[in-house]
Amino acid sequence: MQTEAGQHPPGLRGRELGMWYAEQQKKRQAEGGRHPPGLRGREIGMWHAKKNRRKHAEAERNSVCYSQFIPINSVLYEIWCKRQSLRF
Repeated sequence: MQTEAGQHPPGLRGRELGMWYAEQQKKRQAEGGRHPPGLRGREIGMWHAKKNRRKHAEAERNSVCYSQFIPINSVLYEIWCKRQSLRF
């Protein structure tokens, strides 16, 4: 059963509701959305900083550097020039 963010499924009461919330919290932690339990103050900030560094490093590894590619126009122009020089 899907619900809107922040809302529990209707009909859950007591222990079932508590178990549902615990399951949701575990899912968020598995996705990396929340710091591990037991961290306080500065440790939480350091955890988030480390997470962001990993995220940016991975994004940089997965990105393509377009400056390494030769523009197709210049390649085609060079081929055209060589063909023109062979004609004469």
